[in-house]
Order: sequence, then C-alpha cells, then structure tokens
Amino acid sequence: MSIAILLTARLKSSRLARKVEKPIHGKAMLGHLIERLKLAKEPDRIVLCTSTVEQDDPLADIAEEEGVDFFRSHPDDVLVRIRDAAREFGVDTIVVCTGDNPFIDPPHIDALVRFARDNTLDYAITADLPLGVTAYVLNASAVEQACLIKEDVDTEFWPEYFTESGIFRFGEMPPLAKEFARSDLRLTVDYQEDFELVTAVFDALNETGNTFPLADIIRYLDSHPDVRDLNANVQQAVRKRPTLKPRDDWQDVLKEAAS
Repeated sequence: MSIAILLTARLKSSRLARKVEKPIHGKAMLGHLIERLKLAKEPDRIVLCTSTVEQDDPLADIAEEEGVDFFRSHPDDVLVRIRDAAREFGVDTIVVCTGDNPFIDPPHIDALVRFARDNTLDYAITADLPLGVTAYVLNASAVEQACLIKEDVDTEFWPEYFTESGIFRFGEMPPLAKEFARSDLRLTVDYQEDFELVTAVFDALNETGNTFPLADIIRYLDSHPDVRDLNANVQQAVRKRPTLKPRDDWQDVLKEAAS
C-alpha cells in the first residue's frame, strides 16, 4: 500500500498575499512545513500539489529545493487536484496537508494513518488539536467517488463531501495526549497577525530548524500570552458548504464508474 502526503498550496491568497512563500529565518514558510513533514514515518513520499496557473511557478522551485515531488492540476478544484496526484503517483492512502499550516504535527500524522487503516475509514481527522495542526487522511478510492458526486468546481473546502454525503466511513481520532487538546489555539496562517505569531514561535524555538515538537509550541504560547494573543481577534473564514449532485443520480454515476 502506497501512502503519500499530498501538500496543497497556491500563491493566490488575498488575505495575506503569497503567504506560503513568505520568508521566516531566510526560508519560505512552505519550506519549513516540508522540513517538518519529512519527520512523519508512515508516508512514503511528499508531493507538493499546486495549480497549472503561471502564478504558482515559484512553488516548483521550493519543491526542488526541499527535494520533494511536484504536481500541477486544476486551479480551483482542490479535490480533483488531490485525485489527479494520487493517480499520478499510485497512492492508496492520502495524507492531505495544506501549505498555510506550518506546524502540522508529524506524530499525529503517523497515528492518524494507523487509525484510519485500523478502522477501515475513508476519511479521518484528529479532533481538538489547535487550528492548523492536523492533517487529513483519505482513501484514494473514496476521493474518486467524491469527485463523481460533487457538484462544485471550487472545492477549497472539501471535507464535508466525506462527512455529509452519507456514503463514506469517517472518524475522529483523539489527540495523542491531553495536553494537545487545545482547539483554543490558532496556528494556521491566513492573516498578518497569524504570520506574526508563527514568526515569534520560530524566533523562540528555532534552534533545531522546524523540528521542535508540538508540546514545545504549546508550552511556549502558554507562557507567553502576549504572543498567544497576537491573533486572538482573528475570525476564521466561513466555510462554503459543499454542493452535491442529486442523490438519485449517485447510484448510476458510481455504478457506471465501477463498471
């Protein structure tokens, strides 16, 4: 069974322009994330997945610098991009990570892969982690099915296809320890305030690159409320609800695809 991290990233962000390539300690934020993801043991490879739009050309350079695979597909249909990358690299189990989450936790990736495998899940996530720390695990065949039943072309927010359609097995894994159940913390990067918090964490903990553990990040933020509160007033963007094809059409579509 092939397991791969499919890292989705683009440079079209409007709230914080070109955020994934913004430098922290002389290295693109996305490069720091890739360095961190390499610590995960279950995945066989990392593939940076972006669009075919010329604006995203610089991401190919980051992939090359970090020594990971690179793939381009649909600009807006993230779910199709994930599907196409899985096909290209022969991936059975997909670990989806997004480029604006520089502190995704490798031990939780490994545990989540095992959790999804042991429970035969199509979609799995870790519950209650800080926002921006978790990855998603998908079964490649389920992604193929989701692409058939979805109505939308813009699938930036795609998890609900697996949780609301009623045809997939999904589950939430508890955090590896109680100290990680910190959904009150915001560690994703959408706004300048988020980037300032992330940069402050790097300034404090960067002695070993971006390999400092999640426990150290949480302890640092708890002991430095001035840093923790840098993005306290930031509101998470409202997620667009997915649109599915009429349910009566699903059986025929899925049956035809299976034949």
